[in-house]
Amino acid sequence: MAIGALVGLTTPIAAQEDPAYQLIGYGETISDFLTVDDPLFDTDGTSYQVYLFEGGAGDTITIHLSSPDFNSQLIVVDSSYNPLADDQDSGGNCNAYITTVLPDSSYYVIYVNGTDAGEIGQYQLTVQAGEQPPDSDAQCRGFLGHSGVVWIGGAVEGTFGPDNATIRDEYFDVWLLPTTNGQVFTVDLVSEDVDPALILVRGFVESVASNDDGGGGCNSRIVHTPADMRPYRIVVASRGNRTPGNYILSITAGSKPLLTEPPCEG
Repeated sequence: MAIGALVGLTTPIAAQEDPAYQLIGYGETISDFLTVDDPLFDTDGTSYQVYLFEGGAGDTITIHLSSPDFNSQLIVVDSSYNPLADDQDSGGNCNAYITTVLPDSSYYVIYVNGTDAGEIGQYQLTVQAGEQPPDSDAQCRGFLGHSGVVWIGGAVEGTFGPDNATIRDEYFDVWLLPTTNGQVFTVDLVSEDVDPALILVRGFVESVASNDDGGGGCNSRIVHTPADMRPYRIVVASRGNRTPGNYILSITAGSKPLLTEPPCEG
């Protein structure tokens, strides 16, 4: 695909002076974050960052992209923005891996990308000379898909019903939460129709916290202090059965007390 026309960036030669590009060379590893402020591909709405490197004709290169937060995707294009290579899961554990031979002595562009719209988080990009093995041969189990992004200070309304995924015979929904290092936040899940439950996760369903009735009555509440800037996924569920209904998920800055009154009558 014509990446240059798609995203409207300058040519790779001019990109040396373009702050949108970060320079990377052979033997370098860069750790950074894909954020909600990064540009989006018009085709699928996924966030991306761009890197520029210089290679010689006939060079064999290997590129690794790994992330604990999103399903990684690499795209490499030549100086005319013609696709050279792309990959999603060849690096194992949902990481991306490319090894290829460069056709010309020129500048090339690497796009660091997630496979799903809204995906953000920490990543590590490495460019190496020669053909190197992938970091892992583990199968990609995939990250939890999500319905959208909710911010600290924001709220969303959702519905439990046949369109939701199920686990243990319960409807559930997932929302992506960007965070700031050290900023305490409170997650509240309220419903008049179902007994709601909350789970806060990161990465491949790494459970960080959970709650059933801490929001008073049958409502749920989690108070959490992040130790870094990695995003969370908030899993909201209709506890106990596949009962349809509406819910409100809200995130506030600071800490709220866990409640035991009024008791949940189910």
